[in-house]
Amino acid sequence: MIPSMIILIANLLAAMTHSNPQQRQARRKPSAFPTMRDAVKHLVLALYVHVWARLRNRVLSALGKCRTAVLLYHSVNDDYRNPLTVGVEQFKRHLSLIKRHYDVLDLKTFLAGKDRPRSRPAVVITFDDGYADNYQAAVLMRRENLSATFFLSTGIVGTESPFPHDITWFGRRLPSLSWDQVREMADWGFGFGIHTVSHANLSAIPEDDAREEILSARKRLEQELGTSEPISWLAYPYGGAADITDRVRDSLNSVGIKCCLSAYGGVNPPDFDELNILRCGVDHNASDLALRAVIEGWQRPLRG
Repeated sequence: MIPSMIILIANLLAAMTHSNPQQRQARRKPSAFPTMRDAVKHLVLALYVHVWARLRNRVLSALGKCRTAVLLYHSVNDDYRNPLTVGVEQFKRHLSLIKRHYDVLDLKTFLAGKDRPRSRPAVVITFDDGYADNYQAAVLMRRENLSATFFLSTGIVGTESPFPHDITWFGRRLPSLSWDQVREMADWGFGFGIHTVSHANLSAIPEDDAREEILSARKRLEQELGTSEPISWLAYPYGGAADITDRVRDSLNSVGIKCCLSAYGGVNPPDFDELNILRCGVDHNASDLALRAVIEGWQRPLRG
């Protein structure tokens, strides 16, 4: 009954979203009061988080099948906004919310718990690319005693080379981490993984080139961190379902990759697929309530 009601309200919201251009233009006008759409949006998410998810989690807890949400951040910055950015104060609220409501695991602990019963919902924090502001994000997480794993494009970190998407959005490069910062973050206990050398879409390049992107990135990361332990975690650049092809997956074992993380949403049951760990992207558009809904498994395109 409750899930059906939530879906009904969500469908109503979707219908409102696809209104005519005049209605959409009218909604863009500033207002001191919440719109009907905003109110419905908040109601849907509140019902999902505080009613449906709470009841469902009790059942999953009894069965030992609570899920883990792996959150995907890129940049924490107040100087610009794009689909990869959250604000600094927003990120602080996220950390407080996550710490208050969920078990927060590092990636290594999450992977070691595969197929084991889980009685509480959990969250893993990850960052992709290697922007310079990730250092400040690490400082904030360290204050909260929270862990995270950073997936780096090794041919861009520590250089003046840009990410292709930054040229598209801003017409310029955005600063990346230095290797000294990476080593300091590692000393603080943060984890690191591979995000290729050049942020290449592995499904769109020849297999030999894809292997080289992974192997070269792995070698550079191990050298810079001075670790004798092989780095075997990969986050797929772009990370859409179409980017994770059978050809790419079949080649991973031969280059020493043990786990891969996607970027197209969803949460992970205890028996997750190690070569396609689901992640939920987070950006500045999502409210705190929307973040909780995503952690609880909400996958409809609803923000607010």
